[in-house]
Amino acid sequence: MNSSVNIVPAERKDLPVITQLAPEIWQYAYKDILSAGQIAYMLLMMYAPEKLQADFDNGVKFRLVVSENAAIGFFAFFECADDRYTLKLDKLYLKPDFHGRGIGSKVLQYLTECASDAGYKAICLNVNKENVRAIRAYSKNGFKKKASVKIDIGSGFFMDDFIMEKKIM
Repeated sequence: MNSSVNIVPAERKDLPVITQLAPEIWQYAYKDILSAGQIAYMLLMMYAPEKLQADFDNGVKFRLVVSENAAIGFFAFFECADDRYTLKLDKLYLKPDFHGRGIGSKVLQYLTECASDAGYKAICLNVNKENVRAIRAYSKNGFKKKASVKIDIGSGFFMDDFIMEKKIM
C-alpha cells in the first residue's frame, strides 16, 4: 500500500468534498447492483449538503482518506443509539482507482484502534447483499455477518443489506 495515504478528520468546511466524491464512487460501486434512479435518490438522501451538515451536527464523525494532498475517499462513524458499546461504520468509500491497494484495510484498522481506545466492544456496519467486493473486504478484516435486513427508504426503494460486526478484544 502507498504509505502516503493519510486519514484526517473532516471539518464542517470539508463536507462539500464528500458531497463531490460520492457520485463518482457510487456510480462505480453500485452500477451493477442498484438502478440509476435508486443511486440518484440515495445520493440526494445521504449526501446533500444539508444532510451531511445535520449528520455532522448530530455527532457523526467524518474522516477523509487523502493521498498526495487530494481526497481519494471518506468514511463516517458514530456511536449506536441502541448500544453504547458499539461503533457504527456508516460510510466507507474510496475512488475506484484506489481499490485493491490495502487502503480500505488501513481505514478499518484505524477505526478498530479508535474504537478500542474509546472502549467500544464492537464495530457494526450495513453492506448491500450484492456488494461482493465490499463483503469480501470486510470479512478479510474480521467482520462477520450478523443479520439480514431490508429497509424501506422511501419512493419505492429499499436497502437490502447484511449487518456485519467485528468484535473488539
